[in-house]
Amino acid sequence: MLVVWSRHIRGIETALARTDPTGIPALHLTGERELDRIIGALNEAGRRLAGARREAEALALRVTTAERLAAIGRVGAGVASDYYRARLARFRSLSHLTVEVFHKS
Repeated sequence: MLVVWSRHIRGIETALARTDPTGIPALHLTGERELDRIIGALNEAGRRLAGARREAEALALRVTTAERLAAIGRVGAGVASDYYRARLARFRSLSHLTVEVFHKS
């Protein structure tokens, strides 16, 4: 039994060593009840990790989109502010001319 476990553990170690360090590979069951419980837990952890990574990537995309929209909003606000100031300056100069015309009359 110990020899069989050693062979199965070596297979698990080999499978884990070959994988991308950012994930946990799906491991095959061995037929040994206690080892299969460990393998089941590792497989479940790998699925949860993969799901968490997908969620993190989706959230990162949403943050990037929100930052871009915020930047566009700031640019739009700056343009609107400059436009408003130019219109206000023109209005003030025209109202000043109107007051002068009425005073000269």
